This record gives sequence, C-alpha cells and structure tokens, in this order.
Amino acid sequence: MLERGDFLAGAEFPQLAALMRWIARQREHWRSAVAQALTERAGALDGADQWSDALALVGRAIEIAPWLEGRMAAPGSAVLPAR
Repeated sequence: MLERGDFLAGAEFPQLAALMRWIARQREHWRSAVAQALTERAGALDGADQWSDALALVGRAIEIAPWLEGRMAAPGSAVLPAR
C-alpha cells in the first residue's frame, strides 16, 4: 500500500501472536506517518492554488489511511485536516 509496500508485507507468524501485534502496530504507524506527510504537502499545494495536485495527494493519503477521509476539508478551502 505504501510506495514500496506495507511493513513486512506477507509476513505471517501465527504462532507468534505478540510479534504479529507488533507488526500490525508498525504498519499502522508507517501508514499514518506517510499519510501525514502527504496531507502536509497537499496543504502547501492548496495554499498555492494547485488544487488538482493537492487533491491527488489527499486521495493517496486516504488510500493509505482510510480513517482520514472524514477529516479532510474540500480542496480550495484548505486540504489540511478539517478542524
């Protein structure tokens, strides 16, 4: 899902539940970090009236971290997370 794939994509260790929970937390952490970077860049583009580029980055952020979808404002009114 990220540029080079999820953290430890395809790794499965069913006998090691603690390790699998840690991997899941790491995946969520890196998804959030990438989505945050994309929304920050989108905000800068939005401020420069480059709405189509900003919208593309917001779309990518939502693909990576779908829980962000309801938190975004419309392009042209600030692509940064809605307040």
